[in-house]
Amino acid sequence: MVNQLIPGVAVGVSRYGRHIVDVPLGWADIENDVPVRRYSMWRMASISKSLTSALVGKLMENGRLSLNESIYKYLKPGIFPVKQWKGKDVDITVGQLMSHTSGLPVDNSDKDMTKIYEYTNCTESVAKFRNDPLISAPGTQYNYSNYAYQVLGAVIESVTNENFATTIDKLMRDIHMNATMAETYGMVVRHRVHDYIRSDSGYLLHPTTNKSQLHLMNAVILDDSLTVEAQWSSGDSYYNINNTNPDLLKSETINQLWEPIFKKTIDKFGTHKTAHGWEVIELDKPITCTNKCQMPASIRKVIWKTGGLYGLATIIVILPEQHICVTFFCNNSSFNNTGLIELALIVAKQFMM
Repeated sequence: MVNQLIPGVAVGVSRYGRHIVDVPLGWADIENDVPVRRYSMWRMASISKSLTSALVGKLMENGRLSLNESIYKYLKPGIFPVKQWKGKDVDITVGQLMSHTSGLPVDNSDKDMTKIYEYTNCTESVAKFRNDPLISAPGTQYNYSNYAYQVLGAVIESVTNENFATTIDKLMRDIHMNATMAETYGMVVRHRVHDYIRSDSGYLLHPTTNKSQLHLMNAVILDDSLTVEAQWSSGDSYYNINNTNPDLLKSETINQLWEPIFKKTIDKFGTHKTAHGWEVIELDKPITCTNKCQMPASIRKVIWKTGGLYGLATIIVILPEQHICVTFFCNNSSFNNTGLIELALIVAKQFMM
């Protein structure tokens, strides 16, 4: 935290589905001397996609949604027109939206942040990019896409016949995650954690180049420029680490959602593949972290999802064979994915028997 100028951190650990540890560290609000508490409220960023994945899983178990179905079974052309690739109509499946292989772009931040959009649901938010062209043929390439999850939100609204925020909030209440909710613009959130950014961030027009002048800055204006209602299914919810979660999905459903779909990269961790709202690492050798910490050879698979805003970094890491889950939140985006995964694995190692 000192090296990266990270004000605050929250770490949660569960084992065999039982919540066993939550550790708040540092500051939620530097200006007002507010420490991070167990009840502090954090934005989740893109790990919201994993909650959306869980919601899809419930709809699958109820027979209302299928990963292999065309999205056009659920969306009328007036809401989201049939896409073309090289002059021919192409289909997009629900699973392709979730695995970032739909061909839709990530988003258009320059355009999306030029004004504040007022949406009441995900379906309305699709209008601003509904006519944008695909950047690849569906099912052929991995292209991380927030837009794809906004379309998925519209699909869910079509199936449930209600606002996505209402549906996801009901699910959170059903599993006793009572402090997790979809954010709305202007919402007053008690115990909100503030976001910060380092002065050398590449997001800034004039970043600090002299390390001796490095300091923290507020990132709130940048992060609040996002249209939160549009991002419900892809990256805007609030969460605190003081939650208990009973069983939610059947093991068969979880296996479907975690099924590796598309090979992304190979790095020191192993082979990264995208799943449905999750990423999967299949290890071919034990992991050695940057700080020389050696991970046990028994770790053969890692399920994970990261999230990030200008002033926030989040991650969920699940070791399915060890029955361990680690969540990590910090109110500074200094960590890259590799750093977040390493940190979560180092924490997980402390709870292996």
